Amino acid sequence: MGMITWRNSFLFTAMVGIIIFSRWIPHPANVTPMVALFLFATAFRKGIYAFLIPVAGMALSDIFLGYSTISFYVYGSFLLIYLTGFTLRAKKSFMKITVVTLASSTLFFLITNFGVWLHYPLYEKTAAGLILCYTMALPFFRNAVLGDLIYTYAVFAVARYGLEPLSATFDEFRNLSYSGKNILTV
Repeated sequence: MGMITWRNSFLFTAMVGIIIFSRWIPHPANVTPMVALFLFATAFRKGIYAFLIPVAGMALSDIFLGYSTISFYVYGSFLLIYLTGFTLRAKKSFMKITVVTLASSTLFFLITNFGVWLHYPLYEKTAAGLILCYTMALPFFRNAVLGDLIYTYAVFAVARYGLEPLSATFDEFRNLSYSGKNILTV
């Protein structure tokens, strides 16, 4: 499947909305669809909206969920994950999706836990304190990796087997004609 065009922008926005809404549903710690959302947006959408739509949705939901001292690190890590997703534009193989998702999970883990170490008084501001911070966060990393892989596979499967056929159906619908004249002007 190629880039999402104006023909199925609604479907793209609906998927983003569903993913953002899922942040409000109770879930295990660090099992969220956010990595999948940013990789999906980069892989299937061109232009600045590929980044702005997920960020706006995340920022809107964070108004209700709350911002934290490390929000800068969270949003910064998603910017890097978004940029990492560019590697998926040309080829979206299972192996490539897996590697990029694991790299994204690792980026998020390293960046956000660095923020925890730096801004919270839980750990000494030494190399040993940083290592302890990362060590204590490993159970959350396991959850994040599992959640990121499951959500990313699901989102890319929906994009491949859901958006593409719906886009083709929309094209057929849009090209309906009556006596040789197109009855829908889109």
